[in-house]
Amino acid sequence: MSPNARAAADMGGLPLPVLTERAEAGDAESQFALALRHLRGEGVPRDPRQALVWFRRAATQGHAGAQRQIGNAHARGAAGLAQSWSAAARWYRMAAENGDPLAAFNIARLLERGRGVDRDAAEAVRWYRTAAEAGLAKAMTNLGILLYRGDGAPQDIEEALRLFLEAAAKGDAIAAYNAGVMTKKGRGTTPDPKRAAALYRQAAEKDYRDAQWALGRLMARFARSPEQRAASLFWFEVAALRGGKPPTGADAKAVAQLRSRLSVAEQQAVRRRARAWRPSGGGRSSGSPEPGSGSPI
Repeated sequence: MSPNARAAADMGGLPLPVLTERAEAGDAESQFALALRHLRGEGVPRDPRQALVWFRRAATQGHAGAQRQIGNAHARGAAGLAQSWSAAARWYRMAAENGDPLAAFNIARLLERGRGVDRDAAEAVRWYRTAAEAGLAKAMTNLGILLYRGDGAPQDIEEALRLFLEAAAKGDAIAAYNAGVMTKKGRGTTPDPKRAAALYRQAAEKDYRDAQWALGRLMARFARSPEQRAASLFWFEVAALRGGKPPTGADAKAVAQLRSRLSVAEQQAVRRRARAWRPSGGGRSSGSPEPGSGSPI
């Protein structure tokens, strides 16, 4: 938790009259905490416009979290503001320069996409690195993707894998999938199908579709027993059911081969389990109107 977040949490526990008095007296942390209450409707009616008033008062005192929240409002076109990526970028950059890791991620994402600013992959790398060093998993993932591609910095496969593994350990599904791809292919490490399958599974359990298909494919390659074939077919079924489309091409052929080696009863059991399956949780942390990179390596 950042210092701003800790302070807001501490202030958020104060009685509303006390918090309001401190905010009116000019305390930036109290202003930020009061703004969050209005934004979330905690103890007061939800009022994004009133939240923006208090965010602005805190932001003028250099409060990085408040500056990021104003950027979010511009990015979303919320609290009565017109949607503006360029305005969002200005506020995110200001907050990032004042030490807010989420703002650093947000401005990096805009720079990577060229949204509201000229595209600048090198500067995006710099801000992703800042956010990653603060422990933000999605920044590690996006930085890893740029380093893997050599976009904005010299290509560094080993560092990309290290970042993916670190982000995966923090629960990022895209990072786990990317690390699985690299481990399967032996990119930045020696090929290890068993380890790749474990990484694919980590992402698949969080409902990352590419990982579900990839896990089904990899398991099919090594399936020798009915149990192994059923396990492979299960992930193909989950991917198809959750994604709303049947397997095609090589995947369709693999599914047909798996089914041909299983009884009707075994196939029906797999389908029942796939229909009942639910993901273990999301793969991305919140805090940004800009999602993390949706482009796996």
